[in-house]
Amino acid sequence: MTTIAKPILDFIAKRGSDDRVIDLSQIFSGTGLTFSVTGTNDKVAAARVEGSTLTIDLLDTLGHSDLQIVATDAAGQSVTDNVRARVTGENAYTVAILPDTQDYTDTNLNNARRRPSII
Repeated sequence: MTTIAKPILDFIAKRGSDDRVIDLSQIFSGTGLTFSVTGTNDKVAAARVEGSTLTIDLLDTLGHSDLQIVATDAAGQSVTDNVRARVTGENAYTVAILPDTQDYTDTNLNNARRRPSII
């Protein structure tokens, strides 16, 4: 049975960056696997498979390309991993998502004196 052992994560790279080279035998598990790749925008990222090596050539066009990497076993069963390759300019900003670590509990709430209500 063909499965995805370790999915490829979406990534952002600056235009003109070095190619991304990925060993697909580490991504998919199964016997007698063959691989193929298609992309939605070859002007942003040109992808090709040679044997079990995926090469993603990041070009000089800004934008993104959604890649579909398909692994097919000898019985014809296949599984697809999807990855978005985003190409940005040199001065692009970085977006970081950080967990909220603020403690919102009020430790003084239990020790607070009650004020009398004025009616």
